[in-house]
Amino acid sequence: MKGSANPGLAVAIAALAAEKRAVGYKYDAEERVLARFEAFCRAEFPGLGTVTRACAEAWLAGGVGGGVGTLSARNRWREMH
Repeated sequence: MKGSANPGLAVAIAALAAEKRAVGYKYDAEERVLARFEAFCRAEFPGLGTVTRACAEAWLAGGVGGGVGTLSARNRWREMH
């Protein structure tokens, strides 16, 4: 996650993964997905200082650069908000 426009996001992802591993989760696949999300935000929303609804929805919709883009993921996002 080097070169992130928002190093705080990369740091938060690493800290979350470390915390999950400390309590026994493998958290490998999840960390890879979060790293792809961070790269997507960096590429598609340069200079963004935080995760916004717009970047999260673009990611979920499978916008330029990819995203999870699955119907179930989009539905989960909508249920949460």
